[in-house]
Amino acid sequence: MERDREFPGRRFRLGDALVDPATRTITGKSGPRRVSPKAMRVLTALAAAAGNVVTRDDLLDRVWSEVTVGEEVLTQAIAELRRALCDTARAPRCIETVHKSGYRLLLAAQTCDAVEPAPDLATLLRAEVQGFDLSAYALHLQSCRAFDCGGSINIYAAAQGFGEVIRAQPGFAPAYAGLARSLAFIDMYYGPRGDHLARALEACEAGLRVDPQSHEVLAAQGTAFSAAGDGQRAFASFAAALRRRPDCGPTHYLLGRALFAEGEFHSAAVMQEHAAQLNPDDFHSLLLAAKSRRRIGDERGAYADLVRAEQRIDQHLLAYPDDFRALCDKACCLIELGQKDVALESATSLLQHHDPMGYYLVCFLARAGEVPQAIEVLEEIVEAGWSHAPVLRNDPDIDPLRGELRFRRVEQRLQAG
Repeated sequence: MERDREFPGRRFRLGDALVDPATRTITGKSGPRRVSPKAMRVLTALAAAAGNVVTRDDLLDRVWSEVTVGEEVLTQAIAELRRALCDTARAPRCIETVHKSGYRLLLAAQTCDAVEPAPDLATLLRAEVQGFDLSAYALHLQSCRAFDCGGSINIYAAAQGFGEVIRAQPGFAPAYAGLARSLAFIDMYYGPRGDHLARALEACEAGLRVDPQSHEVLAAQGTAFSAAGDGQRAFASFAAALRRRPDCGPTHYLLGRALFAEGEFHSAAVMQEHAAQLNPDDFHSLLLAAKSRRRIGDERGAYADLVRAEQRIDQHLLAYPDDFRALCDKACCLIELGQKDVALESATSLLQHHDPMGYYLVCFLARAGEVPQAIEVLEEIVEAGWSHAPVLRNDPDIDPLRGELRFRRVEQRLQAG
């Protein structure tokens, strides 16, 4: 494998097919076909072997080095490459199966020095959507939006939408991640308790069978493990997700939540602030970061996060003036920034909102000194299914309630559940 550095980033030809590793595109007589990242890595490894046999074990070690998988994933990758190359296992002209050993290329890979003309846009679009249901993808995006908005109605709708996407497009790993996230949040916040966590972990296992390298599925798995109280496996999943995609804002956001639940407040703040840095529209991460900063006594850092959060909330509310979570976060910011009267006035309509997302109202009312009303809302949302005891235990917003008998009863109920 001396030449394995020649092909990973450079285009090369296999007979009449042009292979572009950068875009994972194989262009032959039938037009361009895009293959999965793993399939392209298998092809470049075979190309680098210059016609020599590459064993199955070698390919598995090279391409799936960070996860334990069976040989079926390699078989699937080879089948995907053969379809893209218009090749067959019975009469191979490109990829030969060497019995009880591995695979080798029958065609010499020739690097391309000249710039080839790009396919026209219509051809690329036809290749991109081949085998992919765009209506299912549109539903996936709608479900992602519903999840981001929060609230029981939205989260249940997101879970249903992701399930429909999986039925229509079972090979689309991000849908499994979305379903797992939604089910984990239903278990933590929108109960009543059921088999949601078990189903979330099953969705993660199915998603990783589709794509063992999916950072989205790994992050969702971390969230599900965190909800189950298994911090060790949760953080192992998050670490694997970050190794695969270190610039993903949602992964940092979910990791920050898990760290907060474990009482790792400094790290939680850093993760949430980085999530907000990666996504300029994200205001909620900054509010959560401020909580963590307050918990460790970093009032200056908390104030800075709150100022930035309020600016982003105001911008968001211009487009979505009825967004309940944004309105709650705005009220919390006003309290912390010394505008209690304005915050209480703005919260009048929010108190009519019956949803377990009302935990944000509990935080707001507690910080505003409205202790009896805060406990009343807390009792209501726990009755409705809110059940995230670690957050209640660690949240500095709740500190004004901790000496109250009614609060201790709620806390004991959650711990017993």
